Amino acid sequence: MSAKNKIAVLLILVAIAGGAAYLIFKIAGEESVSADYYKQEGKKYFTSGDFEKSEENYKKALEMDPSCSTASYQLGNIYLRYEEYDQAREYFNEALRKDPESLIEKGSYLGLAGAYFFEEDYGKSIDYINLALEDSQAVTRAEMEVLEATAYPMLANSLFFLGNFSASEEYLQKALQLDIKDLKLASSVKENAYNGLGFLSSSLGENETAIEYFNESMNYNADSALRYLSYFGMGQSYIFLNDYDKALESLLTSLSLIDESQYVPDYSFNKTQIYNLLGKAYLDIENFSQAENSFNSAIEVIETETFDSARERVLSYSRAYSGLGEISFQLNNHETALSFFEQGLENITSVEPKYFSEKTNFYFFEILLRYQKALLHASTQNALEAERELEKITNLISSLPPEIYSLIENLPWFNDGDSIFEKVNVLQNEI
Repeated sequence: MSAKNKIAVLLILVAIAGGAAYLIFKIAGEESVSADYYKQEGKKYFTSGDFEKSEENYKKALEMDPSCSTASYQLGNIYLRYEEYDQAREYFNEALRKDPESLIEKGSYLGLAGAYFFEEDYGKSIDYINLALEDSQAVTRAEMEVLEATAYPMLANSLFFLGNFSASEEYLQKALQLDIKDLKLASSVKENAYNGLGFLSSSLGENETAIEYFNESMNYNADSALRYLSYFGMGQSYIFLNDYDKALESLLTSLSLIDESQYVPDYSFNKTQIYNLLGKAYLDIENFSQAENSFNSAIEVIETETFDSARERVLSYSRAYSGLGEISFQLNNHETALSFFEQGLENITSVEPKYFSEKTNFYFFEILLRYQKALLHASTQNALEAERELEKITNLISSLPPEIYSLIENLPWFNDGDSIFEKVNVLQNEI
């Protein structure tokens, strides 16, 4: 399961964690005495994390009782774990066709929402979440809150990636208000919601508030595989506040935790984010050797690990090449710097971003790399090439939707406080 990313520093928003599988399974009823043994075995193995044996037992339950919607539903959850989303959808739809009890019906809708979410079809994900939340009278209030514990964070994620930040915040706050009896689930929901609010605040330039949210998340994730997210988020916010000691401490802790964890969603992309942020922190304080090591470590991950999409890979490359080019530029290695900037641009323009927050990242880094390239040309008295890059930047900026323009304009990327647009205007006036 993957959690995708946000503006410039490539955010990770809250993990959906176990999703409907954990939530509904705990309260789903049994349907057939003849299949009961295999369903109990399937439940036992699912809870212990042995999904292959769980799958085997649920399929045996279906052989004995083809009408068993619980087994179909749980097989859908297992295939979500396998990241085989077409197969997961087949089982969730099969469960729905069997006229299941209300809780299994709602869980199946959430399962379908999860499958579409992980395939980045956020509109369909929202549609199925809304189906799951309809007719709350069909289940008890306690059961509805368990459903909402999955639905609200997933809605917040989907709305976030579609650029509706106010609605995203609304559902994260709703998640915090849930009165969930299961302590483990309640802790997980609060951890995810506070992390989500932290990344949302950071993306809007409210970094002091973001750090407060990340610290709050620490109260709920002592044993969580996703604890590294809070440190990652704090590291990012501290960079934007120019507090580099705390930024480095947080990011190095995040890197240590991600290496120690047995399971981290979207491992490769997340690790490159940490290395690239470390590189930026070291670059801002002019520790060029450490910055170079960090950016090269990001590239090593890119070249040796599997990524969920080509878009993640090229975004990671472009970020690292921007940093390596800046190091070479600062050290007056102009040919090397130009080569890095061109590699970064080649990557960032090689694929099309799909959703709102991804577009923000892509457009920002294309503008940044073209600005770096133009600045280099200007410094070597090649005004014609500098003007060409600036013209491309101007055309790109003029095509930006207002919401994306605003986010990029408010991004505190430069430690002197200027926005990328101000940097471009200054260079245009100097040439």
